[in-house]
Amino acid sequence: MEKPRHILLCVAGLTPQIILETLDVLLVERQERVVEIRVITTLKGRNRLRDTLLDKVNGQLTQFCRDYALDLNRIAFDETTITLLRTLDGRAMARRFC
Repeated sequence: MEKPRHILLCVAGLTPQIILETLDVLLVERQERVVEIRVITTLKGRNRLRDTLLDKVNGQLTQFCRDYALDLNRIAFDETTITLLRTLDGRAMARRFC
């Protein structure tokens, strides 16, 4: 039997800190094992994620992993795990649609 993969699936807007807060509960408080983070967001949301979380040197996710002695390389999370919301004609949504 194949081991289950623990994937965190999030919907994020312009406040990617919700991902870190969720990781805090899962990884630190509950001692769960997350091997991948997948995010559904808009184009602006993706840019915010890239700028604030994904930087391997100064990003908030890197700092989070340092603070809790977690191996960042054990969690798959990069631009390939981010899915953009799209309009009916296939264009990436730049911002929220509500």
